[in-house]
Amino acid sequence: MRGRMEDSLQQVMSARELDPLSLANTSLAFRTYYNAHDYDKAIEICRSALDMDANFVPAHQRLIAIYEQKGELDKAIEERQRAMTLGGENSVIVGGGRSKELARQVESLRQAYAADGEHGYWLGRLEADRRDARLGNVDPIDLGTVYTRLGNKDEAFRWLEKALKDHLPYLIWSLPASPDFDELRSDSRYAELLRRLVPRPE
Repeated sequence: MRGRMEDSLQQVMSARELDPLSLANTSLAFRTYYNAHDYDKAIEICRSALDMDANFVPAHQRLIAIYEQKGELDKAIEERQRAMTLGGENSVIVGGGRSKELARQVESLRQAYAADGEHGYWLGRLEADRRDARLGNVDPIDLGTVYTRLGNKDEAFRWLEKALKDHLPYLIWSLPASPDFDELRSDSRYAELLRRLVPRPE
């Protein structure tokens, strides 16, 4: 989160050496490589988790983000399909009605990408988020990410501001170092948001 990638990589390697069969240690290590823009290594980490358990939904969900960042959106859709299918088989993760809705979202996303390429993909993601918001399932950080991809900085900051005001704890995983917000870093609003999120000692 502080951007100290070398230190983070050392901790990741130590954790995996101490407990090499831990799915959590293996799959969460992807974040360090993702933040360091080493997407191929992040994919390797997620694949390692899936070698231990092919049904481990979080690894598939993390692959979605990696492939989106790489611009390999066809693969992102495939991973979304896998995560949705596995989640649908796990009532703890996704209920029956929700599973059908996710299936429709995946198909809609596939069609949007086929019709309008990358821009269509992100518009499809935005529409899915809006549908979720109407159902009361608002994810301000995801909306901030999607608006960033669409080049709408004002809306991106509006949703990130909401995430901060709502005290969403996982904002601290995303905002300081995630490449999802690389396009916002040159904006003065980003530095101010980060200052409020992670106060520095005087």
